[in-house]
Amino acid sequence: MQRLNAIDALGRGIANVRSNWELLLVQAAATVALAILLVGSLLPLGIALGLSVAKLSSSPAEALLGLADPATWLSAGVLAALAGATLLGGLAVAAYAWFQAGIFGVLNAGDRQAGAGARRPRELYRTFTWADFTGWAGRGMWRFFGWYHLYLLILGALGALLGALLLAAVLVGRSEGVAAGFGIGCGGMLPLLFLLLFASLVAARRASRRAAARWLAAP
Repeated sequence: MQRLNAIDALGRGIANVRSNWELLLVQAAATVALAILLVGSLLPLGIALGLSVAKLSSSPAEALLGLADPATWLSAGVLAALAGATLLGGLAVAAYAWFQAGIFGVLNAGDRQAGAGARRPRELYRTFTWADFTGWAGRGMWRFFGWYHLYLLILGALGALLGALLLAAVLVGRSEGVAAGFGIGCGGMLPLLFLLLFASLVAARRASRRAAARWLAAP
């Protein structure tokens, strides 16, 4: 298989998307649906925890200290909101995975149909039909669903570490001074953020290679 440089690969991708332009509308709809479902899942939880924009902006330290109290998370209202957020968040991820599987399938089929070469006529990439899109979406949805949950698990673990470091920085800052708290926060958070970025890039690259190999082998 011919290896393309970055410019040629980008050109093929742009031609593929332009030929199957309906996917841009699908992606926009998927993003809006994901945002609405995620906000709808997190808003009741924030209300149950007593959080608000005004409170976070006026006294963020007190808000974070309140979240560190185990009794806050064990109240009936918070547990109910947390269960609802989990269910609605799972629905959001499932819906987004369905859309992404369909988009990936159509683009992959278009790239295969166009054949090898750096520059191919745009018409050769045209493979979009709603029947094909929904077929690819149904076929690959659970694979994307699993990947997204793996990413969310990793992000959740790193988020918990970042939250613990932020809480430690607030406590140190209140007792030892702002400079000490800032040093604790930056010293712990920056390595974790770089680790998160590196792990995300590696995982995304491996996942895309596995998916491309499996789907290219499909009849």
